[in-house]
Order: sequence, then structure tokens, then C-alpha cells
Amino acid sequence: MPLVQDVRIACRRLAARPAYTLLILFTLALGIGAATAVFSVVDQTVLRPAPFPYADRLVDVMHWHSVRGGGGSQITPQKVLGWQAQKALFERFEVYAPQQMDVTGGTQPERLSGLNVSLGLFPMLDVRPQIGRPFAVGDGAPGSERVVLISDALWRRRFGGEGDVLGRQIALNETDYTVIGVLPRRFRLLNEEESFWLPVNLQAYVSETRFPGYGLGRLAPGVTQADAQALADRLAERMNSEMPIPMTWGLRLEQKRIANIDPTTRTALLVLLGAVGFVLLITCANVANLFLSQGPTRQREMAIRSALGAGRGLLVRSVLVESLLLAIAGGGLGILIAGWGVDAVLAAAPPNMVSRSTTPVEVDGRVLAVAAVLTILTGFLFGLFPALRGSRPNLETTLRTAGGSGTRGSYGRVPGSLVVLEVAFAVVLLVGAALMTRTLANLNAIDSGFEPEDLITMYIALPSDRYPTMTANVGFFDTLSEKLNGVEGITGVAVSQGTPPRIGGITFGRPEIEGHGTPDSKTAVIPNGTVAPAYFDTLRIPFLGGRNFAPGEPEGNVIVSQAFADRYWPDGNAVGRRFRMSSTWPWYTVIGVVGSVQTTAGGDERTALQFYHPYIARPPKPAASADAGPQKPAAPPKPTAAPRRSYSYAQLIVRADNPSRAIPLIKEQIWSIDPNQPVEKVALVADTYADMFAKQRFVLMLMGAFALVALVLTAAGIFGVLSQAVAQRTREIGIRMALGARPKDVMQLVVSRGLLLTAVGAVLGIGAALALVKTLRALLYGVEPTDPVSFAAVVFVLLAVALLACWLPTRAAMKVHPAVALRTE
Repeated sequence: MPLVQDVRIACRRLAARPAYTLLILFTLALGIGAATAVFSVVDQTVLRPAPFPYADRLVDVMHWHSVRGGGGSQITPQKVLGWQAQKALFERFEVYAPQQMDVTGGTQPERLSGLNVSLGLFPMLDVRPQIGRPFAVGDGAPGSERVVLISDALWRRRFGGEGDVLGRQIALNETDYTVIGVLPRRFRLLNEEESFWLPVNLQAYVSETRFPGYGLGRLAPGVTQADAQALADRLAERMNSEMPIPMTWGLRLEQKRIANIDPTTRTALLVLLGAVGFVLLITCANVANLFLSQGPTRQREMAIRSALGAGRGLLVRSVLVESLLLAIAGGGLGILIAGWGVDAVLAAAPPNMVSRSTTPVEVDGRVLAVAAVLTILTGFLFGLFPALRGSRPNLETTLRTAGGSGTRGSYGRVPGSLVVLEVAFAVVLLVGAALMTRTLANLNAIDSGFEPEDLITMYIALPSDRYPTMTANVGFFDTLSEKLNGVEGITGVAVSQGTPPRIGGITFGRPEIEGHGTPDSKTAVIPNGTVAPAYFDTLRIPFLGGRNFAPGEPEGNVIVSQAFADRYWPDGNAVGRRFRMSSTWPWYTVIGVVGSVQTTAGGDERTALQFYHPYIARPPKPAASADAGPQKPAAPPKPTAAPRRSYSYAQLIVRADNPSRAIPLIKEQIWSIDPNQPVEKVALVADTYADMFAKQRFVLMLMGAFALVALVLTAAGIFGVLSQAVAQRTREIGIRMALGARPKDVMQLVVSRGLLLTAVGAVLGIGAALALVKTLRALLYGVEPTDPVSFAAVVFVLLAVALLACWLPTRAAMKVHPAVALRTE
């Protein structure tokens, strides 16, 4: 077959030029691999709908409090049943609620994250266990057996992936549950940490006052999201007048997405997708130039084949077969690189970059299909122009110059134009990387206000059934602190609600200063935390005035940061003064002033304003409904319900000379007090504080890598064009030197062309960068998108690289001997 013959000829041609072939394969693999990896992450976090049937009709449901005008009102079983009956709005309506439970019975206690789910949730999403059975009618009802579905990861971790897991027991919160099935590996509703699912029979719990979870609805056929929201508002108004619980039946409906991503992260991912698009364009331009460099040889071959009777279609096909063969091979290697690239991108990604993710990020069939299309398109693009140009050879001219150096400028200005585009694309990437570098430098220059090195943090959640009173809570941490202070190498122990950059809660308000009213014209966002007296010494936050907390400190006494004191008491005398966050808050008395710490104020905002409450281990508060109006007393727990266990959360902070050695010693001391107490989120404070700048670091790391690749490819493009120019102008250079041209004249001839291409590309790139880098504004800190220093640095680096790329062809041109040059004819 003619096509098979073309493939064989192309394979022989490529095998005869191994260096040329390997260079193209490497370039294609790098470009396609990077593009595929980044597209995988963006596609499965931003672009793709939820991976469930009827995804276009699935909506996340937040219960809306019509009185307060905000979300968060608990969805009670009574309300769920009420919404399930609204068939004009929902074809199906189900709920799920996060829950953490302690699993015991293994080598060490472990806290697992899971979900309580209504019985119809999995059928609505068409989710079936990979082994075992799903929940059935009667599961979760009073008197029924306690059953649980577990994740693939928990099955493999706790049961070794054994097939006889069905019917075995697992102890959750010290209560045995029977495993009835294992869900598929890829399934999750919130995050990859989901390990178990428990059934909730809503009819059995209709008298419960709350179901603190998420609603998920499938809209009725033909109902759009806008129509559904309007209908929900009308139904809520009617239901409010009919139901005994007034004014709290509103719903907010949002399209179910594959993941929830904050706006800054979405911007960062889309910026990276654009950046890798530029890398792919540079790759195509570079490969096209490499292809064009074979022009003289290929034109002679085309002329001979044309003279022997080959038609233009045959000639075009032969060139495109070679380019597509290269693209397919390079694309295959690129897909292999993409698998590693996805892991690298996720490893570099900031923690909690994606929340409520319904699928793992990986190279799947959809991504492979995109990569395949990308591969074919790339091969077609870089092979099309050489194929069309080479299929129309000038037989007389080409055959007459068969023994010479080839035709000068076989493809006119095309190779130079491609280099100009490469330079322009590289400038855009380099400017973005320069701006992010300056941003990260500015962020790192901020004084943290404490010493994060050698600090260890871990969460300890004391369960209410084992620690029901304040005395029991305080006793546990007092005993633990005493034990840890006796361990060699541990120099500080504290208990708190959090560590920088998140010290605890965030309060919104306009602080009222006693005797001075409310200085702020706008609502202030002020982090505040609950800390033990040893907190400031352990974190080495200096005291600047007043005193520390004492044992039994009244709750109304607080310690404020220097920035807080300077803002609200500019006279410099904050100790002993009082303030409150609003007219409904109690008055706080300032007893001390400490150094300011850089903390988050929600999202990516940062602030040095803080105030601290004294740590008092309070007993867990009883669950209460957020609904307005009188509430019925909570019904006693049903016999088969998941044991109602609340927790008193605290963060243990330890300063140690050798943190890695101290971590197992700390766990030993915890388990010597309570062998069933799990320890969560063990981390170094230096790492958690560095996460404050994780998004900027993530973008810089990837954009810097792309910019480096673009710079290398651009340098290779300049080198290739100039080398080909020298080869094509060998006779001209020889004549010039024979007529008395000096080597520096030859150098100027070659270098000037390379710098001209670079200059034109830089001008175009700067123009494009000025228009595009505005998308980075949300990620920048202390630098403007039009920062002249960054642009100047990019131009300097680009010119330096261009000079280096010009050097080798220039050396070759300067060594041309006139006699040798003339003999090439």
C-alpha cells in the first residue's frame, strides 16, 4: 500500500539522522507532556462537570436562613423530607454529612473522616460497591444491624485488600460495625480522605433537630438552575407559612462541580494553562524550524521524485507522514512524561488547593483523547508548510545546485519569523516568572513575628464520652505537658486553638473602643485565638507590655498584638483599656501587648491584627439547631445510630531540638495517658507557616519551569536558524573573506541577524506581556504587573541567551576558508 510504503521510507529517513530525530522527539515529548500534565490538573479541577449521571442537573444545596440572609442553617430530617416531596423542583433530593470517628483495634488509634448519607444518595449517583452490597431499605433504622461501607484505601490499609472483608467488624468510636461493602477507588464526595460511609434513615430520625450536612439534588427534567432557584424561593415562602418552624426554609442552589476552588486558585490554574499553551506553541515553532532546516536536502529529493513523475499529492503526503510519525512518537513519550508531571504538579500544589473534590486527578481517558488530538494537530501544523512548499520544487534550479550548498533562503523569512514568535512567547513566560519571583521575595521578607523553626504541631480532639468535663480536659493537657517537659530535647510545650498563620477564629466587626467609639469606618477582619500561658514563650513571641495569662484567668481578659494596640490606642497605652467587637459582644480588658504575627484574615488576605483569649478547656457544647423559633428537645440517640460523640479540640505545640526525633516520643507520652487517643495532622510549624505563600510558590515553580524550557527552546531555535544561515551562505562568506572581509565583519553579519530576530520578538513579547500579565494581579504582592524592573531583567536575560546562541554559528562562520567555500560549488 502507498501509505505503508511512505511510513517505511519515513522510518528509514529518520533512522539515518538519529541526532535530528532524537532532538525533535525530545522537544515534542517535553511540550506535549507539559501541556497534558497541566491540562489534566485544570480539567479535573476547573473544567469538568461532576462525574455522575445527569451532571448538568445536579446541584449542591445550601440551606438559606431567610431571616439572617446567610447560609449555614442546619438541614433537619424534617426539612429534607419536605424538600423530597417537591417533585416539581427535585427529581431526587438526598443529604450527606461529614463525620470523624476514631478507629481502634489496630497497631495505633486513628481518626478517620467519613460521611453519614441518606439511603437514596448512592442510587441517585449510580455508585455501586466494587465488592459487597450497597445500603438497603432498613439500614440505619432502629433495631437494625450497624453496617458500614468502607473505602478502597481503608480496605487495603486495615484489611490488606482481602476478599473476605465482608461481614468483618471494624471498631468506630469503640463500637463495632459490620463491613457490607467496599466502594470504588475513584469515588469521593468531599475529598480523598473519606474512609467510611454510614446509613441515615431519615424517616427514623424525623424528630431530630438537625442534620449538619450538605444537600445534593437532581433537578426535575426540563428545569434549569435559574428556574429551580426561583421555584425554590416560591416554595420556601409557602412552606414557611405552613410548617411549624418559621422563616428558615430557603435554599441556595449551585451547579455541582467536580471540585470547589477559591477564585485565586482558579486564576492560578488558568494562568498555568495559558503558560503551558505558550510552551506548546514554542515547541511547534522549534520543531517546524528543525523540519525546515532539512529543506535543501528535502527539496532535491522532491525535485528528483517530481522529475520521475510523482504528483504533488504524493509529495505532500510523504512529508506529512514523516511529521506525523515524529509527532506520534513524541506524543507517546509526552504522555509518559505527563503521568509523572501530574504527580509533580500535585506534589507542588498548595495544601487544600481543592476542596470537595469528587474525583482523583490523574491522566485518564478524556485527557488521553485530548493528548492524542494535540499530538496529531502538532504534527500536522509543523509539517504542513514544508510539505506544501517542498511539493512545488523548481526542477531546473534545484537540480543545478545539487552539488552545492543548497539554495539560499529556501523558505524565505519563515524560519526567522518562527524564531521571532518563539522569542515573543518566551518573553511572556519570563515576565510572569519574574513577577512571581519578586512577589515571593517580598512575601519572604515579611517578618513572621515568631520563630517557626523547630516547632511541632499536632491536633488532639478529646472525645466527650471519655472527657466529659472541663476538669478532665485540663487534667489531660496538664499531665501531658508535665510529661513532655521532662523529655530530653523538648524545650517548650503549649496548648492553643491554632498556630500562625491560622491562630484560631476570625472575627468580623467594627471594634468599639471604650470612650472612643468605633474608629473603623468599615468592617474589620481580626483573627483571634485561645492560647495557654506558655504559648508566647514556646513560639517566642515577645511581650511588649503588660502581663501574660495566669491560671484561672477570667475569660474577659485578652492580650492584643502591637499592631492592634497601635491601631486602636495610638497614644501607646493599651494595657487596662477595654473594647468589644460589636454592641452585642462582651467587653474585653487588655492585660498585655505582644509582638505582631503575620496571620491570615480569610482567603489570601494577611493581617498583623490579633487578640488572644485565655485557654480554658471547656466541655463540648450540646448540639443546637440554628433555626429561629422554639425547638423540640433532642430525641435520645437511637439504638443503631452512630454514637453521638463531640470533641474538645486543641492544638499541641512543642519546641524540640530535634523535631523528627521528638515526634514519636510525643506520641508515646500521649498514648501512655490514653492508648485510644488518636493524634492528627502532625506537622512542622515552619511548613504550615510557609503554606501561607503556597499559591505564589506553586505558580512560580511551574511558571519558572515553563519559562526555563521556553528559554532553552528559544535559544535552540536561534542557534538552528543561524547555523542553517551559515551553511546556506558558505559561498558568500568565502567570497567576502577572499575580498578582504575581516573575521569581526563576518561575526557582525551573523550576530546582527540573531540579535535582530531577538529584538523584534522581545518587542512583540513585551506588548503581549503588558496585556496578559494583568491576570496575575490576584497573585502578586508588593509589585505591579507592569513592574519595569521585571521587564528590564527579562530583556537582559534574553539578550544574554541570544548572544550565547549566536556564538557557536559565529565561530563556524569565522572559520570558513575562502578556498573551501568556493570549492563547495
